[in-house]
Amino acid sequence: MHSLACLFPINDPVKTMLRKAPLWLSIGLALFLAACFSKEPEQRKAYIEFLQSRIIDNKDETTFPAMTSRQEEAFGPYVDSFKIMATFFDGMNERTGVGRNAAKSAMSLPDVPALIEDPSLLDRFSASFLQRARETKILVDTADAAKARLQLPDDLKAVYDKAYDRTVSKRGRDWANLEPQWTGVTDQMKKLVAFVRQNQSKIQVQGSGLLTDDPAILAQMQGILKDLYARQDALNKAFDAL
Repeated sequence: MHSLACLFPINDPVKTMLRKAPLWLSIGLALFLAACFSKEPEQRKAYIEFLQSRIIDNKDETTFPAMTSRQEEAFGPYVDSFKIMATFFDGMNERTGVGRNAAKSAMSLPDVPALIEDPSLLDRFSASFLQRARETKILVDTADAAKARLQLPDDLKAVYDKAYDRTVSKRGRDWANLEPQWTGVTDQMKKLVAFVRQNQSKIQVQGSGLLTDDPAILAQMQGILKDLYARQDALNKAFDAL
């Protein structure tokens, strides 16, 4: 709502006075009149409400809201800050996918018999996952650089930071946490495959299991498997955090 001072008409005598007023007074009045008709407070309020309801309070982290042309007009210059998050989300969908399903797909590994037959399979599957992790980091770094250039009012910045963390930063942290756990699992699988191939005469592959009658071989194999299961558990916990 505009103040009475803003709505009061400026008649001819006042205009004459303004023409004769000092420059600083004219500039000050011009700024005052401009502030009276600024849409910024309404734009900021509408954008804050949008961020809170459509991003922060959204329970489905695999979705991201689209912005209508009417909303773009309502949010004014703050639309640029929204586009940073939207660009990141679109990039994740295109390059790596979003959410647990995408990560689960990337973490699918061949079974042990297939790896024993062709150990290079593990390297190819691992390279695919690590490429996704690297692409995620590039997307996060690009978004972070754009965010650092923003200049937002304090009240809006507090809400925007929460929306940004949920949309961008958390996904970057999640994939960063997955990478070392993934490497730990694949390194141990390589160790298991190498051990089985070195002792093929004493180890039988039945389905997805490994059998041996040699107590020494069994003890070594159990040690390798125990470590592998522990690393798989750590990977699953990192996966559950997505």
